[in-house]
Amino acid sequence: MKKMQLTVLRSLALAMFGGVILTFSSCSNNDLVQDETKSTSVEKKEGLTTFIAELPVTEKAGTRTTVDYATGKYTWSSGDKIFVLDDDNVWQQSTNGVEGQAFQADVKVSTFNFQVPGKFTAKTSYQVLYLGKNATSGKVTLSATQKQTEPNQTLHLGESGDWGIATANKTGAGAYYFRLNHKSTVLVFQPFNSATSLQSCVIQKIVVTSDNDIAGTYTVNTTTGQLKNDGSGKEIELTTQRELFPGYPLPDSGFPVNNTSASVTNNGAFVVIKPGTHKLTVQFHVYDRTTNVPVVITKKFKSFTYAENNLYDMKVDLKILNFDANYYMWDAQQNYWYQHEWGTSDVWQPTESGAVYGAPSAGTYNANYPKSKTTDANRWYNDSYSGDGVSNSAQTATFKQLPNANELAWYCVHGDPHADKLKVYSIFGHLRRGGMWFKKKEHIAGFTAERTPNGEDLRTVVPTVDNQEYAQNTSPSKTPPAENELKNYFFLPALGWYQDGRLANVEYNGYYWSSTARAKNNIAGDPAQYAFDLFFKSDNTFGYTVYVESSNRRFGFRAHRFE
Repeated sequence: MKKMQLTVLRSLALAMFGGVILTFSSCSNNDLVQDETKSTSVEKKEGLTTFIAELPVTEKAGTRTTVDYATGKYTWSSGDKIFVLDDDNVWQQSTNGVEGQAFQADVKVSTFNFQVPGKFTAKTSYQVLYLGKNATSGKVTLSATQKQTEPNQTLHLGESGDWGIATANKTGAGAYYFRLNHKSTVLVFQPFNSATSLQSCVIQKIVVTSDNDIAGTYTVNTTTGQLKNDGSGKEIELTTQRELFPGYPLPDSGFPVNNTSASVTNNGAFVVIKPGTHKLTVQFHVYDRTTNVPVVITKKFKSFTYAENNLYDMKVDLKILNFDANYYMWDAQQNYWYQHEWGTSDVWQPTESGAVYGAPSAGTYNANYPKSKTTDANRWYNDSYSGDGVSNSAQTATFKQLPNANELAWYCVHGDPHADKLKVYSIFGHLRRGGMWFKKKEHIAGFTAERTPNGEDLRTVVPTVDNQEYAQNTSPSKTPPAENELKNYFFLPALGWYQDGRLANVEYNGYYWSSTARAKNNIAGDPAQYAFDLFFKSDNTFGYTVYVESSNRRFGFRAHRFE
């Protein structure tokens, strides 16, 4: 973990449901160096008293409402004002604010001279409150709707619920100096996806829910320096989209999540919460700007005590299900685009789904696909043939681990297939969705690799037509299994296929090779060689069906171990 300049680092591991480990850092004022530099220039205005926010020499601490995570430097920002309790026991608000220092919209200054009306002659020290940006009363609002438009930016903390209390002490110059003791807690979310870089994905919203209050409007108890329990709110939503106008977010905007490890610079998101013991549930709303696929990733955290005046690093691996880029001709030694697949320095592999027939569109076709055993021996299919009715199984290590044709029939007919159009995963660095769930073989009664459910052995069957379907299920469920049943199923994504260098039907169809070649060639004059595969379609346009079929070995299908 990065050690911030302003803190003595305290770290601990907190187990999160789902196996994610998070590390927290503490930046309590109790750990700070107390050396101070006071302004020697005091501007005196008639009827006003000057209260000056202090800044330590080392800039390791100080009065602040905005924090630079990288350097630990805290500053005041636009809209900040203070309240001071005067001799008549009245809370007086400063007449000026930080916005008076410059003409920029987002001003940040290290120290500031606040001018406060009221009577301040009876004592040498007075109580100071900072109640958040643009505050007008003795209450603090921990906002349920927080907004941050740039990564690793904390200008919104004062609007979101940052507040503090201090004692201002008089000096010989007639001014009072103070340093705030901040009372809020800040969660610093740093989402990443370790499986792959999500190239055009953004975080558009983070929703934090607790079993205890984390938001709401509360009265400050100035005696205890704490909030009274007169407010409530268990959910906070942080939006991370830029706005064209206030209230009109840009639809494709958000914080990038293309990092495979935590990076506060890339997408650091700061959420202000009420301190206390909380059991948090956090939702990350992710959107792929290229494929237009949204997904909500939910992470649950065990109960933990979040102390006031602390930043907590929340480094969260989204762990979005990822599939590699490899498609194969049947039993080929290498994948269809070997050494030029997506992710290499010289990519041939098309990653955009288009049509197999007709003129290809940009990104869907490449002419360097395998064309013959002579020119592309490693990528070409296994063309072995032992004769009609003779079993012919795969020889490569990749294909040997695949189910055989008989097993495909069991998955098809008795695997209780469930279409799932909303299941999200990634491939080629982008989010996609759609596929089919099948029961694991241990939950399929009678499952065997030696014969199909109707007693055939597809490894030796001799078909009489090319387009024969050897098993089919024309009524799969159109909805996914119940949440508590998912452990009994496995998921196959609809990743389409390659034919003659073209990618087609991603998100609509799935094609998965078996380890079994068809024991018959040259049917009705067709010289092509075939092998068995599992095919499914799960869409209102194409229908909902699962087949076991035989396909030309030269097609680029998935070689995917099912369980």
